[in-house]
Amino acid sequence: MAEKQGYDAVFISCNLDIGLYEWTVTPCTEATEGYRVRLENLSSGAFDVSDGDFTISCGCVQTVTSPAGGDAWVEGELQEVRWNSSASCGEWVSIELLFNGNPCATLAGETLNDGSFLWTVAGCGDVGPGYSVRLIDLSSGAASESGGFQINPICSITLQAPWGGEVWLEGTRQQVLWDAGGACGGFVDLVLERGDDPCLVIASHLPNTGVFQWTAQRCGPGENGYRIRVTDTSSGATARSPGSFTILEPCALGLLAPGTGVTWVVGRDHSIDWEAHGNCDDTVRLELLLEDEVALVIANAAANTGTYLWTARQYGGEAAGYRIRVSSESGASSTGGHFRIDRPCSVILTAPRGGEIWVVDQLASVTWFADGLCGDRVRLELLRDGVVVKTLAEQAANSGRFLWLAERFGGHSDGYGVRLTDVESGASATTTAPFSIQALMTATVLISAGGFTFETNNPEWEGCLNLIPVGDAAHSVDCPDWVACECPALIVEPGSENSGLALAAGGDDGLRIDSRCSRVELRVRGSLEAPSSAARVYFERDGRPLCRSATGWSIACESRSLSLSGECIAGPQPIRLVAGYSDPAGHRLAVTRIEYIFHGWIVPD
Repeated sequence: MAEKQGYDAVFISCNLDIGLYEWTVTPCTEATEGYRVRLENLSSGAFDVSDGDFTISCGCVQTVTSPAGGDAWVEGELQEVRWNSSASCGEWVSIELLFNGNPCATLAGETLNDGSFLWTVAGCGDVGPGYSVRLIDLSSGAASESGGFQINPICSITLQAPWGGEVWLEGTRQQVLWDAGGACGGFVDLVLERGDDPCLVIASHLPNTGVFQWTAQRCGPGENGYRIRVTDTSSGATARSPGSFTILEPCALGLLAPGTGVTWVVGRDHSIDWEAHGNCDDTVRLELLLEDEVALVIANAAANTGTYLWTARQYGGEAAGYRIRVSSESGASSTGGHFRIDRPCSVILTAPRGGEIWVVDQLASVTWFADGLCGDRVRLELLRDGVVVKTLAEQAANSGRFLWLAERFGGHSDGYGVRLTDVESGASATTTAPFSIQALMTATVLISAGGFTFETNNPEWEGCLNLIPVGDAAHSVDCPDWVACECPALIVEPGSENSGLALAAGGDDGLRIDSRCSRVELRVRGSLEAPSSAARVYFERDGRPLCRSATGWSIACESRSLSLSGECIAGPQPIRLVAGYSDPAGHRLAVTRIEYIFHGWIVPD
């Protein structure tokens, strides 16, 4: 029988003694885990509790957030059905379209329960209100329904005037009439056509009021064959005059290029194109407009051939807001849409510039400046003697900075360069002079029967490294039978604080440390004479305790790695790096390998 304990509880009272009770599961709190049931005899007070915890989880709950109630969607448009699901829901759902509460179409028989589904809107034969979307969890069968929305018909537009057969006089005011129904937008474009080809933009982004007063003008060589096309800018629905009409009077100019929204490049030749029909002058005036003001007369009397080659230039350093106007002495003129004049892409590599020294395994920063018509992605390549040895990034963000964990190739440390290329334009820049990538400096203590020797990749330390006892530390080279590692080993007696073995070069003062060193790492491998939970290795600089290993060592071969971060600082005097060992139990440590790694140390070749 379990003892009474304190619980958050829901009390279920019954007077049944048949050993069975059906209960509608209800959690005590928002938690789903850690529940138990306690059974208590109300007469005697005897009770028992479930042997283990059980879980009460909520059922699947889903909410359709789009379409929301009152939305109006248009047939043929791409819309997103969105929903939220609780964690208890399954991985897949189905989506139905309802009309007046009844399913009329299946949008998705099975789709991932990721909260989103793209649907090309289509009604069930009727347009208007009464539609909703139902979401069904395929695992639990739980369903939820959106608010009611309506599906509107696509935009329908009809041109009413000119209908065809009219004769208009160029320069006179004429009415263009149209009727728009369905889901049309608030703006239309009006274009004059001759034959089947557009020849003049009558009005762009015009309010969709159904009427426009237009000063008629021609754009073709003849008087007949004109039509007007009206286009809803939102849906693209369009209508044109059923028949052609006539526009009298001779001269008309129409600018063809540059088109609206295009970009021209400073210093490159671009073609200004226009069309001229009728009894026009032999020459035209070409002007560059900036915010509708004349910024530059491109040509005061260019031959009226319909094309003029111009070497693009900016005005006042501005890149946007340009238009071109072509006009004649007779008063005919045409102005194009807005376009841009940008400088060509140029990239400047600011780092590395050449002569730098990068270090293996350290973050190296490549920086640059991009100007003009550059893209948003760049390619970064590492070169050696002009040959690509590594692609640092095929498509990095054109943010002006890229960090790379430096590495060498083929064991070489010099002759490196970086090439930066704008992916879109191909503009590139390369370091003007080579730089070097140097390896980390290491010093390794090798134990042998004759004592210990050193290996180092620093030529200045060749043959002059030594380990010097500090304080009461004692050591010898031996191979007692308790050593579990390879033999012989350096047998180290446990010492007091600030005692151990100091690494020195050329004397007993220590080492001269390069200012570019970021940290020193000490790696020790060995085994203990007997297990000790308090044994540890420490690493000091000039008698200052800097880091300690976790306590505890066993008789098996183990390795310890300690790091002096930020302690590699150049100074006028050599520093002493001391590796020490302590154990209150007094057990000896057999060391089979000691390795010092200097991160950021610049190694002479």
